[in-house]
Amino acid sequence: MPNIVFSQAFIIIGLVFLGAVGSFAGLAIKDRRPRESFDPSLIPTIPLMLLAGLVAMVAFVILLNLLRV
Repeated sequence: MPNIVFSQAFIIIGLVFLGAVGSFAGLAIKDRRPRESFDPSLIPTIPLMLLAGLVAMVAFVILLNLLRV
């Protein structure tokens, strides 16, 4: 198996994957905290979580395909 793990594409996609998973986790924590006031949140957490989850899934598939080559 070649050293695909040290290639530039694998590192960049890996960082994108980690960023998407981290933002998903951060938004999930923010969404579950109780509110201090009844004002609506300015950040729509559910659509951003869906977007981060989609990016994480696509990045994960790309990483798996890079490993198969």
